[in-house]
Amino acid sequence: MRTPILWVWIVVLLSVSVVRTEARKVYWTDGRGIHCADTDGANRRTLFAVQIGNPQSIALDPIAGKIYWTDLNTRRIQRANLDGTDIEEIVATGDYPRGIAIDTEGRKLYWIEAGRQRGIQRANLDGTAIETFLVMGAYPRRIAVDANTQQVFWTDALSMVIQRIGFDGVGARPVVKTERGPAENDLPMALAGENLYWPVYDQDSKTESIRRANPRDKNEEDVIGGVARWVKSMAVDPTHQRIYWASYDSDSRLGRISCANLDGTDIEILIQTEALRVPTDISVDAVNGKFYWIESIQTPFGGTGRIRWANLDGTEAKDLIDEGLRAPCGLDVDPTSDKLYWTDFGTHKIQRANLDSTGIEDLVLGLQIPLGLAVDEIHGKMYWTDFGAGKVQRANLDGTGVETLVETGVVPEWIGLRSISVDTIEEKIYWTDGGSIFKANVDGTDRRAIGAGGTQINGVFVDESRAKLYWTSNGFQLKVEWGNLNASIREEVFSYPVDLASNGENRMRGVTADVANEEVYWLDLRWNTEGLKKSSGFSILIRELPEPRMVTLDEPRPTERLPVNNDGLSVSLGGKQPVTWARLRKDALLQNYPNPFNPETWIPFELAHASEVTITIFNIYGQVVRTLNLSQQEAGYHTEQSKAAYWDGRSDNGERVASGVYFYRFDTDTLSAIRRMTIIK
Repeated sequence: MRTPILWVWIVVLLSVSVVRTEARKVYWTDGRGIHCADTDGANRRTLFAVQIGNPQSIALDPIAGKIYWTDLNTRRIQRANLDGTDIEEIVATGDYPRGIAIDTEGRKLYWIEAGRQRGIQRANLDGTAIETFLVMGAYPRRIAVDANTQQVFWTDALSMVIQRIGFDGVGARPVVKTERGPAENDLPMALAGENLYWPVYDQDSKTESIRRANPRDKNEEDVIGGVARWVKSMAVDPTHQRIYWASYDSDSRLGRISCANLDGTDIEILIQTEALRVPTDISVDAVNGKFYWIESIQTPFGGTGRIRWANLDGTEAKDLIDEGLRAPCGLDVDPTSDKLYWTDFGTHKIQRANLDSTGIEDLVLGLQIPLGLAVDEIHGKMYWTDFGAGKVQRANLDGTGVETLVETGVVPEWIGLRSISVDTIEEKIYWTDGGSIFKANVDGTDRRAIGAGGTQINGVFVDESRAKLYWTSNGFQLKVEWGNLNASIREEVFSYPVDLASNGENRMRGVTADVANEEVYWLDLRWNTEGLKKSSGFSILIRELPEPRMVTLDEPRPTERLPVNNDGLSVSLGGKQPVTWARLRKDALLQNYPNPFNPETWIPFELAHASEVTITIFNIYGQVVRTLNLSQQEAGYHTEQSKAAYWDGRSDNGERVASGVYFYRFDTDTLSAIRRMTIIK
């Protein structure tokens, strides 16, 4: 009958620990920016927000002089003036907005929702009066509006069918069914008067043609042949009777924007994009003589894009919206200087700022697709992976002295360099590349693959003090694993059956570990449990993160390794070798050693400042067994036996205590924390 009282008492103690402990922070990047929260998920806030993340589709309102776009990362619809000024958010969809179209006569906005609530939404052009226009299944992607016939057209990327419905939402019916290449999961289209244009894949030439038909008589004809692989978007200039299309060649990795007369004559190439930039949507403003397009980069950690514009003849091409934070990915904290570092594969930069969001600095410019980042504050270096260039590089913490350590070459988009972590004690770097983890000296020498395995390894983290390696893998199972520094000894932290993964590869992303509290944090992109998770209770701390990428903690680095056994894994301190940290930022209670024990044990702790210290030991009934008054203790690491608290396994009366589970509470001026230990005889 005492057990319920016991658990109430334990809960009270634990709640005191939460209230009095200075909260540490966990940081992560996603499609909306850079964020942080307490390690229990509380006090979440955004440090830096993106201005534009991963735009999917654009639509023009030349009457009001506005451009509208959907953003997949931030899950919102935005608009701006046609010169890119006065950006504003008009709809926060909370889902995955894709195609967008405007009824300029009726002053209505239509867009595709392609996430959990699939269908077509409609609203006024200022984002008010939102309504569900049509609910559907499958995979809707593109949308177009014909104000003359009062018809809405949309494409389905799964069935490759173009359908239409009246403005009244009645009478949906298919118009065209087509075939596309095996790598395509989209179906662009364009309306010109009574004609509909769309791409068709030719199996023999491995290229695409542009076909047109009148939806009423359905007489189809190819008007432009062999345009490229693959047609990404199309738009029509009705004033000058021209059709524009954006294409991407997956072999050369170059994108183009071309145009021709509506009958297929007079073909011109107007724009050739930078390598790896895919032109994904295009819209024509015939009134002002401009066309607008989106250029996207897709990486293993999500997508990003920019909106550009040019004259109708392709001249004076320039960025319209491409400023500020764009696509933050890798990040790391330097707790010795209270600095946060991150890569941004949208702006091709590495930046840093203070942890209070002030003092943003550009450190390294001109990168291709920088993803992973690791900071070695002890030796004054930072390391990163450039997915686009196929390089592992490093520089000083101020961005000077850039060096290329490893050059793997550019590889297909679905594999390549991603996450990176640094072991400052042994001076090694670890990075992921495809289905393997690689290690090398910090100068790039002695590079070799270590055993990991998986269809794709995304995140990697080194626990330097305990000689452990953590990683996330995507394959037949989605896993969080740990092992020794050669990955020859390995164990699952958590795994998911593939049938729960929502058909999504690369769903397990960044990973990090809280060494002192033996917690693992990782980012999960699965549809049903998307968010930031940690290993204790496998709890979801933060839900529904858009495109989560990387995660880190504000934890100082150790400067010495714990002793290791023959497998390369750390063993108990045993009084032989303390762990020395670069800087203490808070008090901490560590696990006793040895544990289980008989008859004696040591209780290590850390103090950020000098403090009175008391350790109280309780039995499972909440009764005080022993009180250890340690008096005033100096700041520092009380981890070795000469400095840690000692308990000889006796009560205050000097009697040996019985075998079983006991709790020890640690009280300082700023912290009250509790842990469990076991005596065996």
